[in-house]
Amino acid sequence: MKVRADEGSAFAWVLALMAILSVLVGTVMAVHVAQRRFVGRDVLRAQARYLAESCLHRALASLAVDPGWRADSLAFDDDAHRGCRLFASLLGGYVQVRVAARAGTARHHIDALVGFRPPDAFRFAILLGDPSSPLQLAGETVVRGDIRVGVPGINLAVFEGRPFSGKVDGETARMAAPVLPSLESGWAEILRDSLRERIASAARGRRLGSLGSEVLRFGAADSAGFETPRTLIAAGDIRLSGSLRIASGTRLVAGGSIVVEDEVRGDGLLLYAVKGVRIKDRARLTAQVFAEEDIELSGRATLAYPSLLYLYGRLAGRERSGELRLADRAMLDGIAILPPAAAGVDRGRIVVKSGATVRGLIWSANQTLIEGAVLGTVATTRFYRYASPTDYVNWLIDARIDVRARPDAFHLPIGFEHASIPEVVTLRSRPFW
Repeated sequence: MKVRADEGSAFAWVLALMAILSVLVGTVMAVHVAQRRFVGRDVLRAQARYLAESCLHRALASLAVDPGWRADSLAFDDDAHRGCRLFASLLGGYVQVRVAARAGTARHHIDALVGFRPPDAFRFAILLGDPSSPLQLAGETVVRGDIRVGVPGINLAVFEGRPFSGKVDGETARMAAPVLPSLESGWAEILRDSLRERIASAARGRRLGSLGSEVLRFGAADSAGFETPRTLIAAGDIRLSGSLRIASGTRLVAGGSIVVEDEVRGDGLLLYAVKGVRIKDRARLTAQVFAEEDIELSGRATLAYPSLLYLYGRLAGRERSGELRLADRAMLDGIAILPPAAAGVDRGRIVVKSGATVRGLIWSANQTLIEGAVLGTVATTRFYRYASPTDYVNWLIDARIDVRARPDAFHLPIGFEHASIPEVVTLRSRPFW
């Protein structure tokens, strides 16, 4: 039987068409399968993220019930949040919450720093705890915001022949006993005791950094050693200088002093020194700073939000002294605290010199001297100023206090009265596989 040429040609075309259609169908199917895989991966990613966020919100709810310092009680991994693990601990005065969630092959991490919403009392520009004398405003003092003082109220005073030439823009509330919002500082005492014990242990074990009174120095050449978080414990002093970069989560603990100078940079740090901490020049940190004797922020040094300066004060018998000082063009974006003295005579003070700025809160259980600017609230037992040969009690001279210039995003550390609503201060959320 003969096959004509046109029949053979048609058959070849049919085979070619079938091959082309097979390729097209295979491609479409491959694209469809890949698309389903991508969609499935996106779904798992979304599920892991939502689970992590749910776990974080549950931690916030737990803190709202018990906003105390025992944040480690939040760790859980139960049936209600299967696939999500959470750990919470204190970083200085704030709660650090770490969440790890999983959905299938997807994972999601959240690192959050949690503080507390300020209660209504911190909407005042000035909270003066001393009810026995009036608040004297002198020179070019400017106050923007409401003021809470004792029954004697406010006087516009003459200082060294200069009449008051400033401005008060706010209401005055007179109270028979205008006590400061209380601060429960037990968490800070526990932190101090723990770090002191670590210093003692390091000294006994002669570990790196426990070199008696020697100064441990770190500069730009040591940056590789600070690329990941580390805890450095020194029996003596620690000095950081140059263009050193420090990883978030690093803790520096010194039995002597800590000095941070030049252009050192670091976020999420904790510094503790038995003697004192000095941060100066153009150093820029986000840090929780604790010291026994003195704290100084000077030059053009900046502590970015949400930093905390906490001065325990040095004890000599029944007398507590020490100074938390901001000078030159230094800037604190956060909170400065001088806690209540346990007993005896309290001579500690917080000082903001001319040119220096605090944006946030000053809380002082004793004296506060303001010559610079506070963009926020000053809560103090009394104001102080010395001009030879006279001590001026509850005088503000050429100061600026402006609570309206404080950003809305402002949070308190743990321990303040009526500060019981937790809120996320900083958040880092990231997927991984």
